[in-house]
Amino acid sequence: MMRLVLVVALAWAASATAVFADESPLTARLNVTMEHRANTLQSCAGGRKVHLAYDVYGVAERHFVVLDDVDGLAGVECLGSAAVLGFTSPAALRAFVATLEQDGQFITTRSDRFMCATGEGETGKHFLHHVRAFQAIDPVKLEVAVDKVSYNDIFQNANVSMRSSGPCEDESTHMLGHELSRKICLGVNVDQSSCESAKQSIPIYSNQFVSLSCSDCFLGFESDVFFDLSIHWFRLENLAGGFRDMDINGDLTFEMDATTSWSTGVDRTLNVVPQTALVDFHVGPVPFRMTFAIPLRVTADASFFASATARAGVQVVANLGDMYIEWDRKNHWRHVTPSPKMTYTPVLSGEANFNSHADFALIPSVVAKIDNVFTYQMTLTPKVNLNVKGDTTSKQVCLDSDADVNLVSEAQFNIDFWHIHKSDTFGPKTIYDSGDKKLLQKCIHP
Repeated sequence: MMRLVLVVALAWAASATAVFADESPLTARLNVTMEHRANTLQSCAGGRKVHLAYDVYGVAERHFVVLDDVDGLAGVECLGSAAVLGFTSPAALRAFVATLEQDGQFITTRSDRFMCATGEGETGKHFLHHVRAFQAIDPVKLEVAVDKVSYNDIFQNANVSMRSSGPCEDESTHMLGHELSRKICLGVNVDQSSCESAKQSIPIYSNQFVSLSCSDCFLGFESDVFFDLSIHWFRLENLAGGFRDMDINGDLTFEMDATTSWSTGVDRTLNVVPQTALVDFHVGPVPFRMTFAIPLRVTADASFFASATARAGVQVVANLGDMYIEWDRKNHWRHVTPSPKMTYTPVLSGEANFNSHADFALIPSVVAKIDNVFTYQMTLTPKVNLNVKGDTTSKQVCLDSDADVNLVSEAQFNIDFWHIHKSDTFGPKTIYDSGDKKLLQKCIHP
């Protein structure tokens, strides 16, 4: 999975000293300098152009302390609504305290090393905090009480837009072997070099009598990504984010080997794609990060009626079109409904005396998260029903199959905005269901 860090050259249009207006969620606590900054730039990531444009008026850069730039900072330990910063020497701790006392009211980071979650039950890594108080607990450790903040705590007005589109070429294109025409590749057990084949076999179930594995199972999602955010007078006006022109290549082919008649049922969740930062960028010192995780659920019910081996499944190629969520103050959540175009191809090999019935589902949940803003989850459930029947008289084995694809979407805010509560959620809602699709029978003579 690629990681892009955009180093933003700031174009300062103007600056002024101001106090947050009474509507501001931080009015009672902060008296800060405000600045205007705007810029547009284009970079390259894995052969795709990434466009960033912003025009913001918010807290000045001098009020931010970027932990990556702090001399002598050795590490950060997260303790709920506080963080303990460890330093290499008492002098380094004192220098950091002096910075906080002078102007520093916010701390942030540019890397995973110093990220810190706050609040009980938090699983994400929010990395933009307001410093509420601090005290030294020994000569080289500083306890800092922090509050998570959202972007409308920082910006009075903001328009931020990021999107990937179109091919480009840079040194990483050649080093990583990316094709220039490819979109960003996400996926489950997918070979990243092509986004069109399985990385490895996935074992599902085995004992002394039967073995069941997902020999060529993968789902590769190729898409462009985007994110838009608009804030006016400290209020979130609208946001949108997700995928553009999403293509799917997939294979649900299973290896079945039985030495006797046997039935089995399996329901497993595999974290085959842990949370990964796909896009990082900064508006001045303020970080934005889009991450993806793909937990995978595998379900299987299989009955074997003879001792034999077979390989059966379905290959799928699909275009889902646009898949994204948006929110505005008037209408709240709205999901763009996709119009999938799907093609299925049966896969079969095996022995003429093999007889089985099996239901399989490979269920990935693509979780896209914009830190400090919202989480968007898309759960794709492609199910296949396989009936493999051998005939020793005709010396052939046949596959009858059908498929059903279900798509469920949900979204929620990651933090309470000043005027919006996290309970303002979308879904889960089924946005597409193909219904059972009978596939062409396939017979072979082994």
